[in-house]
Amino acid sequence: MRHPMYSAALLFVWVAVASHLSILTLAIGFAVTAVCVARVIVEERLLRARFPEYLAYSQSTKALIPFIF
Repeated sequence: MRHPMYSAALLFVWVAVASHLSILTLAIGFAVTAVCVARVIVEERLLRARFPEYLAYSQSTKALIPFIF
């Protein structure tokens, strides 16, 4: 995984949402997910611009969820 800290944060957030399910916690879960995805996109752009070899690495490694995404 290229972004294990974001993966861990999303795991903790969605476990908390599942344990205290409500409209508010779902909204918070979706908001945190959107922020994490946006940060991953921005970081990927910065890393590809700064390190040309990062493109090859990113094509062979999943971003957040092993074997899926």
